[in-house]
Amino acid sequence: MQNIDDIFDFLLYEKGTDIIYNGISKRVLIKDSDSIINYEDDKQLYTDFSVSTGDLIQYKNSNWFVISQIDKHEKTYRSRIRKVEQSFKIILDNRLYTFPAIFEPANQSVETSSTINVWSGNLKVILQDTDLSKKIDVNLEFIKMGAKWKVDGYTTEHLGLRTLYCEKGQFGTNDDQVNEIADTNLLAHYNLIITNGNSIQMGVNQTLQLNAIATVTIGGKLSILTNPQINYSSSDTTKATVDSNGLITFYNTGNVNIAATLDLDNSATNNIAITIVSDPQNNYTVDVTSDGQVIEGITDINLNSTKIFVGTRKNNGFDVPNSQFNFEIIPGTTLVSKYTFTVLNDTSCSIKALGSTYLITLRCHDRNNTSIHIDKTIRLKSGF
Repeated sequence: MQNIDDIFDFLLYEKGTDIIYNGISKRVLIKDSDSIINYEDDKQLYTDFSVSTGDLIQYKNSNWFVISQIDKHEKTYRSRIRKVEQSFKIILDNRLYTFPAIFEPANQSVETSSTINVWSGNLKVILQDTDLSKKIDVNLEFIKMGAKWKVDGYTTEHLGLRTLYCEKGQFGTNDDQVNEIADTNLLAHYNLIITNGNSIQMGVNQTLQLNAIATVTIGGKLSILTNPQINYSSSDTTKATVDSNGLITFYNTGNVNIAATLDLDNSATNNIAITIVSDPQNNYTVDVTSDGQVIEGITDINLNSTKIFVGTRKNNGFDVPNSQFNFEIIPGTTLVSKYTFTVLNDTSCSIKALGSTYLITLRCHDRNNTSIHIDKTIRLKSGF
């Protein structure tokens, strides 16, 4: 009987299948497993390259783990793979990650189905042992199969694989059961504000320095990021280009859109529409925006929450670049202990509500002409 190594090249050509192995396209042989474990989705993998336990394979539109290396022959490597039919979401370092995983009863081994008398959990979660998965520590929680699970312990009994031992926990007010995200209060929400305005008018051969504020909100607390990495792009480089620091140079008349994206989270993005003209006219007004929207009527700030307000200076309805503003609070009868007012820079300020229900007035002056100003009514409220 011929050894598979002697005809492997032929079999690979005739019977082989294409997979993605650790992100790289490979051709291999796959057949049903005749191992002691008779799981429906266990397969034997034959390759002409070395494999390791815990490696990830994409095969037939599904993820598979190499759960053990069986043997190495002269030309081939033989391993067992198992279909990964589940995944779970967990928050690490205030960001949400999804891990493909195998879920098993806590008393069953990945190889032998023997009882493992360690930890006190009632669910085993098997995933790749990576630098990221090593951050999943004791007491972290996730939601799966209609229940909340708390990590009770972990082992690396199989090289390349990490096994979490979990026990059922209790749902709380911060759990998103629909989207299976536990402890959403730990999740960071990033935002990017271009303080130059939403749409401005510029002249040919002029330059504009974009000013952007990046913020993060965790558990309702807003913080401003220091020296964030922001990526800029122009929709039409024949009309305007933008460098890595946000400096725009204008070349030809027309319309162009400049986008800014936070490198830390590319869902935090903002843009500014610019009309390039030969001879801009002057008719100045000022206004105030919050969350990128012009404030109309009364603006509410919930108790213990913070909002950022940005001054805008317009010329014939277009935002004027490099404008500067003075901000002040007109408290009326509201005590200063009921709010915190902070001037962030030449274009923006923040207000935090420390009491409810109270009214204050935010006044924004055009620093070039302080007779031009606008007042906005702010209501400090409980949030209910």
